[in-house]
Amino acid sequence: MSAGTKEREQEREQEREQEREQEREARRALRGDKTLPIVSAGDPVLRTRATEVAESKLGSPELLNLVELMIATMRAAPGVGLAAPQIGLPLRVIVLEDPADVVETLEGEARAARGRVAFPVIAIVNPVLHLAEGETATFFEGCLSVPG
Repeated sequence: MSAGTKEREQEREQEREQEREQEREARRALRGDKTLPIVSAGDPVLRTRATEVAESKLGSPELLNLVELMIATMRAAPGVGLAAPQIGLPLRVIVLEDPADVVETLEGEARAARGRVAFPVIAIVNPVLHLAEGETATFFEGCLSVPG
């Protein structure tokens, strides 16, 4: 095995270990009552397709606990949306919320340009993205996995 190949293997193993540690940390948090660190852009969990949540898990205590943890993490960040991969879990789960008190702080023009309307917290399991046709809008948008 060449030195370059060996180095790449070591790097891959380090990435896999980092992924396993993030998943272990997320699962530990599910047993407690806290928030989780949000992984940053470039993390392998954000570059892979998330796994569908099995139908048998829908409504389960484990999934409900995950959703509660994700909501707490999103609010603490603060943000208006958070996907499970952003806390290191490669699952197709997302939580969203845009509270009225936050939306009201935006100037009317900025709010209208972004199409921001207040809505209560919602959890979506196994979402599917469909591209919509119509008008486009250009404005700054943040992401909890992109610091700054």
